[in-house]
Amino acid sequence: MTINKVGVIGSGLMGSGIAEQSARCGFDVVVREINPEAVEAGQKRIFGSMTRGLERGKMTQEAHDEAVARLSFTTEVEALADCDIIIEAATENMALKKEIFADLDRLAKADAILATNTSSLSIAEIAAATSRPDKVLGIHFFNPVPVMPLIEYVRGLLTSDETMAAARQFGADLGKQTVESQDRPGFIVNRLLIPYALDAIRILEEGVATRDDIDLGIKLGLAHPMGPLTLSDFVGLDTLLFIADAMYDEFKDPRYAAPPLLRRMVTAGYHGRKTGKGFYDYPAKPARKHLWPGLKDLYPQQDPDKVDVEELKQRFLVTIALEAARVMEEGIVTDPREADVGSILAFGFAPYTGGTLSYIDGMGVAEFVDLAKKLQKKYGKQFKAPKGLVEMAGKGETFYQRYGAKAEEKQAA
Repeated sequence: MTINKVGVIGSGLMGSGIAEQSARCGFDVVVREINPEAVEAGQKRIFGSMTRGLERGKMTQEAHDEAVARLSFTTEVEALADCDIIIEAATENMALKKEIFADLDRLAKADAILATNTSSLSIAEIAAATSRPDKVLGIHFFNPVPVMPLIEYVRGLLTSDETMAAARQFGADLGKQTVESQDRPGFIVNRLLIPYALDAIRILEEGVATRDDIDLGIKLGLAHPMGPLTLSDFVGLDTLLFIADAMYDEFKDPRYAAPPLLRRMVTAGYHGRKTGKGFYDYPAKPARKHLWPGLKDLYPQQDPDKVDVEELKQRFLVTIALEAARVMEEGIVTDPREADVGSILAFGFAPYTGGTLSYIDGMGVAEFVDLAKKLQKKYGKQFKAPKGLVEMAGKGETFYQRYGAKAEEKQAA
């Protein structure tokens, strides 16, 4: 399967980024929007981004002009009929996505790959709207698409090996590193990110530390590129809440239960960077200044001298690492390297550790389980170590011993 022409449905932040990156990497791209006003907004977003790249020396004039020439825009879904791959980047609404995929199934050529950029919805359910579920998969990009180096591929129950291989080659041609997940809520990255972000909000809510101390502590203490509250603003607090609710509905696990503070902020319209207000304020020229009105009154500033920075660091690292252990145990990921790469490239998990599972292996599984038990006793059952991890501790195994050889054998085959 060879991909030459790319269709993109939707030109919001994600769709425009996918279209731009595809055009910059030599693919012809058709962008479909619902009306002329949305087409105009998408063109403005994509061309504006490429013009900034040109001005900053990220693109030559020749590369800029060639990329622009590869892009076309339309309101007609039939214009996607000859595309080799069509990527849907519409609103996270299952009914809407199923409607889109039913239309694509009707008009797309027989060997076209149909992909969704969903961050949490079921690939199998979306694929069921088509007569070709073997050609359907998830291709989850990260914002901003031209900058973020990772693509997360999600295999539906019936996605064929041929479809997955062609789609991953497309990702490599876009200059991205790729990881593969099974079809479970949150996939790899959000499965790790959501408990981490929610726990940061709980720490703020509990008055354990201030917003700035939480973010600065994680940036300087764990070498993350940004703190969890800044990252939550960047992802979008409404998006964070949507994914958390979807995961909680699926698992009924308190790790994914949204803190009241997050729900109140979203209700109040504080969605983060995209609305100009979240945990920080974002004026036209971004410069974070102060907490949103009322937050200081609800959660008074904590005395910095009373903040246990080491425990704060441990709490974040252990939260994400435990989720990575569960992801492996449930078979969502079969190669520990993919969990490690995904955690570092998607949200900057302490890169000096080598990634989530390398962090556990490096500490020693038994020692890590003991640390999780201490945190569970103090903060609750979200820190409970999964059964498989406890068994590994008892046997003196590591993740790379238990899973690494199998992954290498599979890759060689």
